[in-house]
Amino acid sequence: MKKKRIYITIMALLILVCILISNVEIDHFANAEEIQISQTYSNVLDDLQKDESFSMDYYPQGDPNESENYYSLQLVQIAESVNNELFVYVYQPSGQAEDIRASYISLSTNPKEDIKPNIYELIYLNSAGTLYKYMVRDFEVSSANTRYYAVMELLRPRIAGIDKESGNDNIVNHVEFPVKRQYKFSIINEKLSIQVTEIETIDIIDKWVGFCRYPDGFKLYRSACDAHFVAFDTDKPIDKLISADVYCQTQSYSRYWYSGRKYEEFGEITPLSSIKVIGEKVSYTGDGWFAGTYEWARIQSVEDFITNESRNDVYEHGIFDQGINTQLNEETLKSNLQGKKWVLRFLETDYTFSPMASDSTYFTIVSNVSILRLEFWTNGNYYNLGVVDNMQSGDLDPDNDVSFTWGMNENNGLIKLLKIMLAVALLILLVVILSWIIKIILSMIDKFKGERY
Repeated sequence: MKKKRIYITIMALLILVCILISNVEIDHFANAEEIQISQTYSNVLDDLQKDESFSMDYYPQGDPNESENYYSLQLVQIAESVNNELFVYVYQPSGQAEDIRASYISLSTNPKEDIKPNIYELIYLNSAGTLYKYMVRDFEVSSANTRYYAVMELLRPRIAGIDKESGNDNIVNHVEFPVKRQYKFSIINEKLSIQVTEIETIDIIDKWVGFCRYPDGFKLYRSACDAHFVAFDTDKPIDKLISADVYCQTQSYSRYWYSGRKYEEFGEITPLSSIKVIGEKVSYTGDGWFAGTYEWARIQSVEDFITNESRNDVYEHGIFDQGINTQLNEETLKSNLQGKKWVLRFLETDYTFSPMASDSTYFTIVSNVSILRLEFWTNGNYYNLGVVDNMQSGDLDPDNDVSFTWGMNENNGLIKLLKIMLAVALLILLVVILSWIIKIILSMIDKFKGERY
């Protein structure tokens, strides 16, 4: 009895500890990383005034009534440091009145003939009037004798009420400002030479980011594959899209419910730079019983995308047929895909929901999607161009609906059923016959024993 009381006391203490731990609320957002500048950098004006032709008259304070220009970013120059850092000098007409900060730059260290852009974060160093100095984060200048910096665009955070919205259910995170220039650094006669040339780009004029969720088979918890895509249109016609590079950021996310309260946890934001998308076909077969197989192409026209996601696949499971019906939802068809020409399906992530664990949900947030490069044919001409595009995020809801149906196999389900019933009947008959035989044998054994004794 005493041992039982001790056992109950220990169990009560464990339950109390679990309750106290589970009642701690998780932070709703991961802490933003603060960038610490460990050294002092020269002033933006001191750098630019080394050029004798420089004059502040070229960079006046803007007029707030001309919002398109006032809030813009205009690249002035880029420079390399003796520590192999890359500096970016920007004219911002709003100046200190608004003190807007550029956030990213899209550039390629390959020449324009073999362009391979990537998005880099910009670190603010200092400013004077309308001129700002930034450093490209996590970038090291090459030791090659000739170095290329093909700059597609500068970006800054979207300003509500000033910058246009996405026109759909997406959120525009950062807006783009075209640069379209290549800087060639080389040594000529032991002196640094910088050649600046214009480069051709292709601009994204309409865009929507979303994902389709493909469920697994039957398990004790729900799981699925989230297939992420970006639909878009461009300022140049595209007859055949060959390949593309896509940038995005990912962040793990989890939530659960306890005592009627929702708790959330966000992981670290991870940039996925330059995801290459080619015209291959991919497939996903889920785990669990009766899992279906979902197939799609990485590059699709909007028409093919709609057709591919509007289908009813049938799988045979013995005497039954399982139907898996996939359809894009109404808002996707009527609004979000309108005006788009192409779809890039660039990334797949996992989704899990466990109703037995406080309705726990785990998935990956994909955000700040931007197209970097497009390779295509138009009118018999080949192009491989850097892209001018914003950074845009979709919502957390899938853009398709998947339903399951069950029915008798249309081909030979009835015959299979009759065969199974016959097999069961024969098995029952066999058991009866074996039981009868065993009973006779046991009776004979008993009779033999009785006669012997």
